Amino acid sequence: MPSLILTECTVEFLLWDRAGVIVSERLDYHTEALLFCHMLASLITWDDRQLGFDPTVFYPDQNMKLHILTQEPFKYIVEETLVRSYTIRSRGSTCWRVRKVDDEESSDARYLIQDSWVEGGMITEQTILQKIHDTQVKNGIAGVASLVHIENIHIQQGDHVYPDTVKSHRRDNGIVGIDDLIHTRTVSRCHGRDCTRLENFTSPKELVYALHDVIKCTPASTLQHHLTANNVRARRDEQQDRHCAPGYSSMEHSHPA
Repeated sequence: MPSLILTECTVEFLLWDRAGVIVSERLDYHTEALLFCHMLASLITWDDRQLGFDPTVFYPDQNMKLHILTQEPFKYIVEETLVRSYTIRSRGSTCWRVRKVDDEESSDARYLIQDSWVEGGMITEQTILQKIHDTQVKNGIAGVASLVHIENIHIQQGDHVYPDTVKSHRRDNGIVGIDDLIHTRTVSRCHGRDCTRLENFTSPKELVYALHDVIKCTPASTLQHHLTANNVRARRDEQQDRHCAPGYSSMEHSHPA
């Protein structure tokens, strides 16, 4: 995401991404007026992708809901944004409750889509999710969301397709000493339509039950750094009259959120 710092005499160009920020040399726009105008013209004429927006998450029409495109290939309609990261230097985890474009609104076929920037990309996420699945099978835990699809996001620019990673957006001198975070997307199937964050409970007892179920179905090796309030969802189990964990959306990174 590009931005400028303007003073009465100088301008600096900043490029923000999930690993931090790159800052240009300070430019005196009184003596370098042509270069300054070129900089402004570039920012004005850049498309959404060049400005840092994800082209696979879009509004087809001003009056339509947000759509998400995956490599499956399916299009999903966002029904609710469950989690959104408001920090730039982070995993940028965002989670939506969605349905497929072709499914009726009354359908119980609901999905969770999680976008995050992960060191190691989908390989890292698959390893964690497989551990959760194995724990579910071993202990006979009900209600764990099932993984439908996982991918590393790729961006098309003209005839070229490149991975959406920190290093692919920076020059070589801007990647020294940083983690190459990879834009990763997971799609999981919900077991029911009622899915909420861990802050929406009617009593402390419900919250304690939900935390118990989350810890029970999460392998110990992933708990220390990966479990946060922003990436755990719960659904209501009508038979037990309490909340139980649907499993994962993603595991949070130890980087600053």
